[in-house]
Amino acid sequence: MLIPCCYFEETGFVYIYWDSKASLEDMQEMWSHSEVAEEWTKSGEKRGKVRFSHDQNKRPYLSRVEMKVEINKHENSSILSP
Repeated sequence: MLIPCCYFEETGFVYIYWDSKASLEDMQEMWSHSEVAEEWTKSGEKRGKVRFSHDQNKRPYLSRVEMKVEINKHENSSILSP
């Protein structure tokens, strides 16, 4: 599923934030991972205002660290599901 990270208005580029697309619980879980917290903090992101990463063409993507957390989350939930 592609989630738009940004859009263009007449005034210019406007970001869309993780926080507007994920639940509070999911965001707390992401921040609880030291690698994610370190990556987001280094890039200047703050709790409640985490922007999606984007490439040169303004397409959204997950970083390797974010992807690793999401994959682990889904693998663990499918193992525990009947």
